[in-house]
Amino acid sequence: MKLLPAQPFSLKTVPVAVCLFVAFLALRLYGLANLTESQFLLPSAGDMHFYDDWALRILRGKWTDHKAFYGLPLYAYLLAAIYWVCGHNPFVPAFLQACLDAGTAVLLYRLGASVFAVPTEARSSPGWAWQGKFIGLSA
Repeated sequence: MKLLPAQPFSLKTVPVAVCLFVAFLALRLYGLANLTESQFLLPSAGDMHFYDDWALRILRGKWTDHKAFYGLPLYAYLLAAIYWVCGHNPFVPAFLQACLDAGTAVLLYRLGASVFAVPTEARSSPGWAWQGKFIGLSA
């Protein structure tokens, strides 16, 4: 078996989408790390508490309350599945959401690249990443 010669690592050989994903994931994880130091990581009110409580009811075996759904029912079931695999820890869904947000930035980059095909296509991705309200809401 013939081994290929090792090439030195260069940032020029890494695709732009990979660089964007890593940069935006680092930014989201920084926001998540700041959130873990505050009292807002644990769901105590609002939608986070609603879906957390619903997911815990699903884990206890109460799949439905036989009423019309309020909100997004599949999110509660997905959250229950995450809790079933990883335990009841609000950091895990927030980490997965941070990964999805970094993927969203890459999709925006790719969309801009396909529509505009000029060097300005990356303008939408940084806008998505630097919105402080998105960091707080997605984490």
